This record gives sequence, C-alpha cells and structure tokens, in this order.
Amino acid sequence: MIVTKIKRNRLNYDVYIDEELAFTLTDEGLYKSRLKTGVEIEQTEHLNEIIREDEVKRCKNRALRIITDSPKSASKVAEKLKKENFSDFAVSHALDFLGEYSFIDDQRLAENITKKAVRANSSVRQIKNSLYKKGIKKEDIEKAVSEVDSDQEEENAIKVAIKKYNTLKGKSDEEVLRKVYYTLSYKGFSYSACDKAMNKIKSMLRNYED
Repeated sequence: MIVTKIKRNRLNYDVYIDEELAFTLTDEGLYKSRLKTGVEIEQTEHLNEIIREDEVKRCKNRALRIITDSPKSASKVAEKLKKENFSDFAVSHALDFLGEYSFIDDQRLAENITKKAVRANSSVRQIKNSLYKKGIKKEDIEKAVSEVDSDQEEENAIKVAIKKYNTLKGKSDEEVLRKVYYTLSYKGFSYSACDKAMNKIKSMLRNYED
C-alpha cells in the first residue's frame, strides 16, 4: 500500500492510499503517523490506533460545533455525526465526552423547552410532539411534561380560545364555537381543558349579547 496523496481539507488532511481516500487526520494525527506522499505503509495496529484516536478527537470537536448554535439532544448530535461518516466508536466517545462535561443533558433540555412552550400557551400534546421531534427519550419527555398540571393546561387553552375568539368578531355564535373548538382540538388540548375553554367562550358570547 502506497500513500498516493495527502490533501488538505479545511482543518484536516485526507490521506489517499493507492489513489483512494483511506482516512482523515488532524495536524497532530498526521504528525504522529509520519505519513508522507509516496511512502509505502503497512496497516499496523500502531497506525490503526493513531487513526482511531484522531477520529475521536475530530468527532469531539465537531460535536462541540454542532451544539454551539443551539442545544441539542444526544440522539440529534449522534445523527448529525453519523451523517458526516464518523464511526460508531468515535460517536460514542464524543457523546460520553459531551455528557461528562454537561454539554448535553436531555433532561435539562426537555425541561427548558417545556417551560418555554408553556409560556407560549402550548398544550401538553404539542410539547410532547416537539420534544419527540428533537430526539428526546420518552422517559425524559414524560418527566418534563409532568410539571405541567391540569390547571396550567386549562389556563393555556382558555388563552388560545380567547385569542381565536377575538379574530371572529361578527361571526355567528355557532361559527365562533365551531372554529374555537377546532383550534383547541387541533392544538391537542385535553378534553377537560377544551371544555373549560369552551365554557369561557360561551360565557363571553352571552355577555356580548346582553
């Protein structure tokens, strides 16, 4: 096997063996390997270890960049890393590294997203769907939404109902009730929350008629 090309690729180096891309190394990895164009090499355990360690280092650095813009769940970080062709071995070490230093924490992420969603008058079902799409585990989702009690769900449903009601001025009572209920149902509010909100709208309609 002959190193036929070593090509700079942004921060790293792509190493070609017998004209085919074989692996990628950082500056440090390339220095440790002592590889140069035209050199004949053997795939020794020493070289394999350098390649593995170097990939883990690159994977950790890439993982840190992934979470820089916005917090992400462990599964979403892993998904992105695997799409960039990092091995399962490197991805596993990168996730362990992020977790060890609390750079990723799915439970904390779930709780923060839930609090923000509650302030935005989301239903529990909407929150669960949002957390699921972000790759958060079921047990972390359930624990986060358990902090949202039925009173909060009902309060949010009433706020959503009133907001919809205010867009329906001039409509018949029947149409108002139908469209408000559809909005609540579409947003996934519980039956009891929908019932409370609809009673509120009925009361507002009666007061408006009076």
